[in-house]
Amino acid sequence: MDKVAYGWNADEMHREHPHLSLAQLHAALAYYYDHQSELDAEMERQAREFEQLRDDAVASGGQPSRDELLRRAKERGIKL
Repeated sequence: MDKVAYGWNADEMHREHPHLSLAQLHAALAYYYDHQSELDAEMERQAREFEQLRDDAVASGGQPSRDELLRRAKERGIKL
């Protein structure tokens, strides 16, 4: 729900994602707000894991391929 962080409302999201109905967007927002702490914690965890993978890639001195990054994530039990 990164769009919520930018202050977008359902109408603004609908303009960006017209394939979703306003009812679907309102349902998603309701679910997000009902579970905000858990969802925010999960998004933060994923961001930290991404940063760690990126830092590892920089430290290794090379630009790893997508397959290499996925392999590293799998080794660490990271769900992408």
